[in-house]
Amino acid sequence: MKLRKYKKRAASRSPVSRLLFVLGLGLVWGILAGGVEAQSPPLKKPGLREAPPIETKVRQVPGEGAFSVPLWKQHWELARKAVLQKEIPRAITAYRQALALKPNLDEARLELVRVLESGQRYEEAAAELEIFVEHQPHDLKAQQELGDLLTLRKEYRRAAERYQRLLQRTPENLTIRLSLAAAYNQINETEKAMIEWRQVLLRDPQHFDARLNLADGLRATRRYDEAIQLLEGLVRQFPKQPVLKKKLAQSLLAAQRGKEALPYLQELNRLDPGDLEIQLLIAQVLSAGRQYDQSLPYLETYLKKRPENPGA
Repeated sequence: MKLRKYKKRAASRSPVSRLLFVLGLGLVWGILAGGVEAQSPPLKKPGLREAPPIETKVRQVPGEGAFSVPLWKQHWELARKAVLQKEIPRAITAYRQALALKPNLDEARLELVRVLESGQRYEEAAAELEIFVEHQPHDLKAQQELGDLLTLRKEYRRAAERYQRLLQRTPENLTIRLSLAAAYNQINETEKAMIEWRQVLLRDPQHFDARLNLADGLRATRRYDEAIQLLEGLVRQFPKQPVLKKKLAQSLLAAQRGKEALPYLQELNRLDPGDLEIQLLIAQVLSAGRQYDQSLPYLETYLKKRPENPGA
């Protein structure tokens, strides 16, 4: 009976009323279904372990908030910007702050070395490069650069030790061998230097610097004939190089071969009449050969310009 009354009422309603009624029922049903679903536990597949939650925390750096750039990186970026802006003292400070926080940051340390070198702060650059080499012992270029920095600081013995180690690993490297010879020469170990120059000439017989330096070493150790032989070859190969002729003339004079030296001295005088050393040498050679009349003009020219010289 009640159902008939309900149907009559529903039929008597307008289409809009019926639509609102249906929507209302749907809304109530959705709320009830959602509540049941929210209260139901999640289904688990049998035999599978639940995966651990993903860690989403960002490691905090002391003095910083989460999600920020690490402090060492901030200092490094500031250092690079300062270099571009040519603010060198500020750049050096920032690099050192970055390295204090992260000592194994070798790329930044090498950049600091370059900055220090540009400011001619070679002592500090060498200290930083030594740390870099300890971290990167296989970097031969850095090892060589350290030797060069030590040479600039006139620490020739330490530089020689560094070059020796490098040559054990790269014996064919002529640049390192020449650097070692130069370091030996600076600490008056001429014999060791000459060994290295000869080694260079074994590999490259026409190497100009090795020939010239070896000739100087031979002259310094009074092996004049060998020095003269080397210098004569250089003068023939490079006839327009006055410095070679001057060294040859000096070697001939040291070997008591003044007559052979005289043509070279006279040619040098024509090229540079103002070279008083050459004027005096010509006068001495001519006087030694009892050619006093010819030596007198050279001696007078010398004395006019250098009257205070007691050895004339």
